[in-house]
Amino acid sequence: MHKYLQVSLLTASVVVAGCGKGASGSASGGPLKFNPKVNTPYVYAQEVKTSGNAGPMKLDADIKTTESTVFTSASSGSFQAVATVTDASGTAPGGQNASSLKGSKRTMGVSDQGEITSDTTSGAVSSLHPADGIGAGVQGATFPAGDLHIGQTWTSTVDLAKSSPALASGVTGGQANVVATYKVANLVGDTVTIAKTTKSSFQTKAGTVSMDGDGSCDYSRADGTLLKSSEKLHVKVTGMMAADVEMDTATTKQ
Repeated sequence: MHKYLQVSLLTASVVVAGCGKGASGSASGGPLKFNPKVNTPYVYAQEVKTSGNAGPMKLDADIKTTESTVFTSASSGSFQAVATVTDASGTAPGGQNASSLKGSKRTMGVSDQGEITSDTTSGAVSSLHPADGIGAGVQGATFPAGDLHIGQTWTSTVDLAKSSPALASGVTGGQANVVATYKVANLVGDTVTIAKTTKSSFQTKAGTVSMDGDGSCDYSRADGTLLKSSEKLHVKVTGMMAADVEMDTATTKQ
């Protein structure tokens, strides 16, 4: 039972990692398309801090990872991304050492609108850090069609159960949908800042999971790749194993 709860909590932290506040900048710009350089490593550093509890068990953790993501071209303007954890340190929930994450991989298909279209993982992800926590540079945010302008908003829905087999086995309602609302907060030079809020509620074998989050993502307007992001997420579980957890995630391109 605890496995389903822990995977639910940690999976949420990075799948919905994303996007908050911005300052004033240019009012409009061209469309945002995901078009990374192929066969060129994109290196990201990420830190995920967790505080809270599941019943009597503390889920405090501080995991730091460095990843190298390489993109190759696929059909119809889409890409394949292979993210490899090149370094990992810190403490995972339960006091486990996060260093065993080193060498873990996540392979994703990504559309030219930034949407993750396929997803497989390998390595020591298990309950230490969910597979979804790998691939920090591919946030899965779906970019809007047409030109960007400050104040522009749109929404998308992500089913966490599709991207996390471990979570899917614990979901009792068939889906674990997260609704994300995006807003263009700033356009300055090569950078677009996208604010994002997320909400979700779904049933698992551990109980009802509810999530509320917000944060800020900076993307390169030249190629649609992530420059940096920060997020705060509150996860609450009510039912057989109550939990109340706060998560802070920060990602930076190196």
